[in-house]
Amino acid sequence: MLLALAGEWTARIVEQQLAAHIDLVPTFLDIVSKDRSQMEQLELDGLSLLPVLNNEEIPDFLRDRFIFQNYHLSTLGAPAPFPGGIALQWPFKMAEDSLLYQLSQDPAEAQNRAIEHPEVLQTLREAYLDWWQTLPHDSSEFALAIPVGYKEENPILLQPHHGKAIGQVKFLGQKGLLGERIGSHPTGVDGDWLGAWGAPGDGVRWLIDVQEAHSYEIAAVVRGNMGVKEAEFILATAEGSRSVKLSQPELEKGWQRIPLCDLTLQPGTKEISVRLQSSLPTGNQLDVQGLSIRKKS
Repeated sequence: MLLALAGEWTARIVEQQLAAHIDLVPTFLDIVSKDRSQMEQLELDGLSLLPVLNNEEIPDFLRDRFIFQNYHLSTLGAPAPFPGGIALQWPFKMAEDSLLYQLSQDPAEAQNRAIEHPEVLQTLREAYLDWWQTLPHDSSEFALAIPVGYKEENPILLQPHHGKAIGQVKFLGQKGLLGERIGSHPTGVDGDWLGAWGAPGDGVRWLIDVQEAHSYEIAAVVRGNMGVKEAEFILATAEGSRSVKLSQPELEKGWQRIPLCDLTLQPGTKEISVRLQSSLPTGNQLDVQGLSIRKKS
């Protein structure tokens, strides 16, 4: 991680401090905040790295922190703590539940130190399992609702990997180091789109948190040849459902935002879904990059 602030921080390398991308927002907020006590009231995943950047004495909450990860393709459909479990507390890293690396001496993670430090492995494993219990374990559940209606991000794009596919719809995207091929992913990753639309009922659903009762324009961001001039979908929310029609995108223009309808949404957390009502021809090339929701003026 590289960070710079002209006239404030002395150029140096910090090698013995765990940090992750989730620390960026807390750090930036801490930089601009005049009252650190306000930071303590925020529920943020990461920690502020400002004491490190200011070359201050490292506080206990940073020095002794844990960072946890869980990711494995084999457990995406049926979540399990292993395989895919990782726990870090400097200078050690647990991988799975039997591998232990001492990063300060072995950054390449070539030597398993579990036999030499069984107590460290046990501490990391217990901390990881405690964290695991706080996660949603039903793959059909949403981890977070997407805020809708803030002026700071209007319109907002509901992206594929934040949603749940319905029917035969697949998460597709550029795969490989150079994006040299099209591949699929069980739950989607950043940059993917939704493809393989065909049968009635195929669709996607998202969990949103509407901030204000208002009129919102709903649009689809799409590309490709649908094989028909117009396709019919069902757009559903807690307020009800309605039939909407999607016109064939202009093929030479790439991704296009095509308005579907206006909806009056009430405040609160709710699902919004789009399902195909009419069949599409086999082999159609419709790709959906997401659903755009714009709070109208």
